[in-house]
Amino acid sequence: MKRIYLLLLVALVATGCNRSDVAFEEGATEATEAVTEKPCAEEKTEGAMPETESVEKPIVEEKTTEIVVVKEETIITEEISAVENPPVETPLIETPAVETPEVENPAVEQNAESSVYGKVIVIDAGHGKNSDKGKEPVAPGSDELKAKFATGTQGANQTEAELNLAIALWLEKELKARGAIVHMTRTTAETTLSNVGRAEFANNLNADISVKIHADGLDNPSVHGASILVPGDKYITDSELVAESRRAGEIIISEYVKATGARDRGVSVRNDMTGFNWSRVPVVLLEMGFMTNPEEDARMENEEYRQLMVNGIVRGLEVYFAN
Repeated sequence: MKRIYLLLLVALVATGCNRSDVAFEEGATEATEAVTEKPCAEEKTEGAMPETESVEKPIVEEKTTEIVVVKEETIITEEISAVENPPVETPLIETPAVETPEVENPAVEQNAESSVYGKVIVIDAGHGKNSDKGKEPVAPGSDELKAKFATGTQGANQTEAELNLAIALWLEKELKARGAIVHMTRTTAETTLSNVGRAEFANNLNADISVKIHADGLDNPSVHGASILVPGDKYITDSELVAESRRAGEIIISEYVKATGARDRGVSVRNDMTGFNWSRVPVVLLEMGFMTNPEEDARMENEEYRQLMVNGIVRGLEVYFAN
């Protein structure tokens, strides 16, 4: 019996140990799971700590660095863009159409095809104020003397000198607008050039033509119309100058009467005019109308009619130089 009890006791003890072992194993499993998680963390901390720190920290730093760099690059890019492509300093804003006008006479370029373009033209506004009562030879080498200055005729509200200057200045403007090189013998009421001086003025410029602007007058108020005077060959030996002056005179008076509707009194050849006989360039003298005729005088005061007068002279010069 003792033996049996002993065997039972041993069996019981053995069985209890086994249960205890099982419980321990279950507990150990839980503990092991807990410990396993912890040791896993610890393994990462201890076993892989150096690698983890060297990998994870740089990753964080790299990300941070990348963000900062990206931001800085963005800012820099924006700044560069702002500098390289400033909207305000665009050439379109810097070169507006308003700045084009540095050209003194825009019409010169527009009318570069005009036949008067580049031609040297002297405009001689007849008469003018000067108190010199002296005389000068009517032609080089001539003993015949004529007054250096003359007063001219007059109308109801203006003198010939005033009308001549007004038309001459208007003519200057129109010719310059077409590219002509214009020189004036006077631009004010006063004059310093005598009849010989006016001729020499054009000679020294080697002008292509000299156009003298005048108006007519007679005791008979019924006479009206326009005419043109040209030099004869009594004192002038240059036959080409005489011929060119005649050709220019015929063309200018023709265009003048077309433009104004004035009566055409034709071309008059004169050998007694100082301004002609001293000239070495083609020269004409236009008598625009009679200031002693009330109707014609009144028309020559009118701005619209003056424009027609100037248009006729300009057209005459254009036809002359075109041919």
